[in-house]
Amino acid sequence: MNIHFPQELRRRASHDAVFASLRAKLSREVSSSAVLADLLEKVNGMQKAQTRPGDFKEWFDAFIARAEDHLDVLRPFFPILVQFLPSYRELHAEHPGIKAADELNWTTDVT
Repeated sequence: MNIHFPQELRRRASHDAVFASLRAKLSREVSSSAVLADLLEKVNGMQKAQTRPGDFKEWFDAFIARAEDHLDVLRPFFPILVQFLPSYRELHAEHPGIKAADELNWTTDVT
């Protein structure tokens, strides 16, 4: 029996809300359909790879490189996105007192 299941379920729902909010923000702010399609593909890749830090980093790096012209719009998402990176997970494992950005309401706080 996994006693942490409800917390993990909430965390997964919270993470899914981050990616949904990021997609919505990009859809509103990016005017080029080709750029938008490419960014959304990278967001989908990040979401699928969120439990695999090494894979996530590859998608994240590609996303950031492509989103260079839109970084001001995306800045509110960085605190949660970096939590999926291997370096953050290693640091957090060594210093568990570091507070995560999971407490934000991603459906209202950044849209």
